[in-house]
Amino acid sequence: PFLPHTGDAVWHDGFDAVVPAALERFQPEAVMLQLGADAHWEDPLVHLLLTSHGWMKTVEKLLTLSAGK
Repeated sequence: PFLPHTGDAVWHDGFDAVVPAALERFQPEAVMLQLGADAHWEDPLVHLLLTSHGWMKTVEKLLTLSAGK
């Protein structure tokens, strides 16, 4: 879990440390994205601070990592 007020840089550090290795290990046949915006800085529920740019960078990374799945 991320601490409250986690922003783009820490979010992407965590993503890069976990997601690519998990995809490599488990070799999923499909990747499904649930694109809620609860990590976005304007969402009051989770208290994270991802910007729209940071969120889209996450989606781009997932699309690149899962290409051909």
